Amino acid sequence: LRTLSGRVLHKCVNDAVLENSQDNELVLSLPRMSEIINMAELREGLTVHRVHDDPSEMNNDNDKLLVDQVILFSAMKPEQAMNRSPEMVEILGGVNFCSDDADLKTDASFLPKSVPRHIEKFFLPEGVQIIKSNYQDQVDVSDAKPGSYAFNFLLSSSGGSEVQGATMITYYEIVSEEKDKVQRYFIPVGVTLLSRVVENGSFITAGERLRAIVSKYAKERNCNMSNWHPALELHDELSLLKKLSSEANDLFAHSLNQDVTVKREKVSYQHLASLFECLSVAKVLKVFECCILERKLLFVCSRYSMLVQVMQAFREIIMPLTWCHVYAPVLPRAMLDHLMCPTPFMIGIHKNFAFKHDFPFVVDVIIVDLDEGTVQTPDPDASINLLPGSIKVWLHSSLQTVLKTRLMKSDDVLLYEEENDSINVNVQNLMTFPGEKVLNAFRKAMEEKILRNIDEFCTPLVHGNEAIMLFDEEAYIHHRGNDEQTFLKSFQRTQAFSNLLSRKVNA
Repeated sequence: LRTLSGRVLHKCVNDAVLENSQDNELVLSLPRMSEIINMAELREGLTVHRVHDDPSEMNNDNDKLLVDQVILFSAMKPEQAMNRSPEMVEILGGVNFCSDDADLKTDASFLPKSVPRHIEKFFLPEGVQIIKSNYQDQVDVSDAKPGSYAFNFLLSSSGGSEVQGATMITYYEIVSEEKDKVQRYFIPVGVTLLSRVVENGSFITAGERLRAIVSKYAKERNCNMSNWHPALELHDELSLLKKLSSEANDLFAHSLNQDVTVKREKVSYQHLASLFECLSVAKVLKVFECCILERKLLFVCSRYSMLVQVMQAFREIIMPLTWCHVYAPVLPRAMLDHLMCPTPFMIGIHKNFAFKHDFPFVVDVIIVDLDEGTVQTPDPDASINLLPGSIKVWLHSSLQTVLKTRLMKSDDVLLYEEENDSINVNVQNLMTFPGEKVLNAFRKAMEEKILRNIDEFCTPLVHGNEAIMLFDEEAYIHHRGNDEQTFLKSFQRTQAFSNLLSRKVNA
């Protein structure tokens, strides 16, 4: 400390300025704390974690809206689509609820600058596909028309904010004459709702609410009808979408004015149920480990919504850690070059274009196939299976008990009870997914096992607007068991771990 104080005083004198040239008074200015830390020449094993502003904690007036923008879009006409890029999407019109007037617009002028660039690529992730019908004669169009579908997507901006979206796609028919022969085409057309709502502890709820609005709109308009084409009655379609979205915004604003303590039972656990429907407990734990160690993860599925739900579930079960790298649950085919990203990522792609020839440059990615329930690693021995055996066994057993209640309790002495001349099976809520219990198991594993006693090795330093966390990682590793040290050395190098320590300064 004496040596350090001498260095600081020496720097103060060297950096001193004259307060007044006549009085020749020196003003000593204390260096910034980060400079003092650098002068301290900290011993090996003592790491510095600087506190940065968290974009998710910044106030955002748009959080009071459930629906920010309504967008109605269509693909180009066949003759245009054949001569232009297959990713072209025409925005027919929409509504911007973030503006003061929220008027209907019949062009793309309503989109604010805050909307991510190239967002139209996410409306049709596989690209614009004009479907040529094989039916030449006069047949019922509904027999040839492709089915409608809906899905969620999510975009993360460079500033840390997120945009959730819900899209519905259907098709309308165009008949043209080609070489004295009638040819039928089916053109994709759809509706997208965008939201910037961030709900603590429940990533998926805003997306589900957007899907509910889309479903209500599709039901009222009977979108599966062969002659339904929103561009023909653009004003009427936008008016209905505006009405449904306004009602949803009013309900959402009302809920914000209620008690802020929302019971978790009211939150849907559909994303967690989808996770364990796609992957076994052992596979979930393998991907869970890859998430907290920040590996490159590529999720593949034939359903867009399942990609969103499963990937959001993994983001939730690693809390209090946060995924702070590239995150794109639905990556359009036109943006597959993002798989060349040198840093960790969580990316989801549709199985229709999940072929090796589409991205031959990817060699170090862990592929999670949600249709097949498999996890493929580039090298079985490369930084995988580092999670300590004791933690893995405990977490696996806890999840099995929660998820397979009937199996685990089948030998229970009190399973069958006689009640009013009938047999009562004493197993509660077998038909309801135990989402809260699943989260509690992961939460306990993170806080009581993986992050156990971490606060004892943290020293927060705060001066003015500066905040730094010193962490004695060497002492912490020696404090833990031998079977945990290999895992901890890798874990402590992740950005998620550093961000967690930085957040502890404010706590």
